[in-house]
Amino acid sequence: MIPIKDHIWANDVSPLVSVLCPTYKHVQYIRKCLDSILSQETSFRVEVIVRDDASTDGTTEILREYQTAYPDLVKCIFETENQYVKGIRALPVLVRHATGKYVALCEGDDYWCDNDKLEQQVAMLEQNPNCFMCAAKTRIEEEGKTDAPSVILHGLPQEFLSFEDLFSRCYLHTSTYVMRSYRDVFDRWEKHIRLSDTALRLIYSDLGPVVFLPKVVSVYRITGEGVWSRLTEEQKLKEELDLYKSFYRHFHLKYKKRFFRLLIEQYLRAIKISHKRYRWRSTFSHLVSFLRHTSKSPIRAYKHVQRLYRNGSL
Repeated sequence: MIPIKDHIWANDVSPLVSVLCPTYKHVQYIRKCLDSILSQETSFRVEVIVRDDASTDGTTEILREYQTAYPDLVKCIFETENQYVKGIRALPVLVRHATGKYVALCEGDDYWCDNDKLEQQVAMLEQNPNCFMCAAKTRIEEEGKTDAPSVILHGLPQEFLSFEDLFSRCYLHTSTYVMRSYRDVFDRWEKHIRLSDTALRLIYSDLGPVVFLPKVVSVYRITGEGVWSRLTEEQKLKEELDLYKSFYRHFHLKYKKRFFRLLIEQYLRAIKISHKRYRWRSTFSHLVSFLRHTSKSPIRAYKHVQRLYRNGSL
């Protein structure tokens, strides 16, 4: 096999995989990201779709270089105004442009470190038609800490991961996800939540088992400039609360208890943070939300709070 950048395909051959790459102000990182994607060695056609959310640091110019160099492979979407500040996430936009049977994800400041990543993960999904997503291990690379020991997101020592595994037992990074391309899944959930990596893990693991590739295939860079890392602790908490409230309202009834408990924990955490920082209006608001959330099941809520207190979580 040869790298996808050297592939030559007839026009009637459709891509099997659409690689989706959201980017914003990644001028220092985007070349490494795109080169790692273009170095993938596959036996099938791939398309690379990059969406730039109106970067102002030179990222756009680099993307135009790659689009010119690989016109049949790299397709770019250039926003003229930043859409994130309007509440519009990149992923649903990218999915609507994807034509592959599968979609793979890699944000512009991350990169892949295994040239067989796509070939192996697609093969695993082809061999397991009951699985809707494949994930793998990731190495964390924190900027400015070159001497720090490697931290690996290991997943679990098993071939298949369930909703419960991904809900409470392990975390796997977005840069390893290869998923069956179901546009209706995105269309349905986009109405209710912002489609984050946490949302995708839970939605896809509910559809069926996640098949796990037990090797490091990507690098997750912590730069301090990412959308998530730039948020304050309170902003992150609000995002999490919004996500889990949406899941509690719209996910299947069989998961109600899980999200009920998780929301109790998040509300208590929000109350604690707001109180500690003397933000009385926020404290009161979170307290009211907590009481409203637990009013229909006060005994169950009380028992869960007791458990949190006993294990030192409060």
